[in-house]
Amino acid sequence: MSLCTFRHELLIPNRKRMLRLLGCKSSLRTSSTNASSTTKHQFVTSELTSSLVACVAGIVTVAIGSSAVEHYSSKSCPEFHPNRHRFDQTTFQGRYCTMILNCDPQLLLIPEEKCQKAKQLLSEYQPIISSDNTSRSSNEVYRSLWEAQRIVTAQYHPDTGNRIPA
Repeated sequence: MSLCTFRHELLIPNRKRMLRLLGCKSSLRTSSTNASSTTKHQFVTSELTSSLVACVAGIVTVAIGSSAVEHYSSKSCPEFHPNRHRFDQTTFQGRYCTMILNCDPQLLLIPEEKCQKAKQLLSEYQPIISSDNTSRSSNEVYRSLWEAQRIVTAQYHPDTGNRIPA
């Protein structure tokens, strides 16, 4: 059974129109045998399973990629500026690192308290940078500020400032 025939036999009210949109030939064969419906059900189940596996694999790949970018770039964080990017946007690597960190699915799981702390840290970043804090290196301070900006960018709407519900 071709994919076009399968889509044709789903619960679509206007089959001919849908077939034209999909670019399939109009064959209005429908079978009412029990074996055919079982085959359709197995096909739907296998398609859903493979789609779910692909979705999970994509999410895991992006999460691992963002963790790797964060790990390898944490040793040399640039100075924090709230209106600049952390990575050089004139190179492919800089644009890739920015995009992979922005697409991190782990940002969806951040609790409300951590979001509030990140927002507060960004609002008070000037005294943190200018103070001589011997307990943390400047690289650690910049890294925490960049991470706070990443959290705030992902969790709060840029125009309204309201938290985006997950």
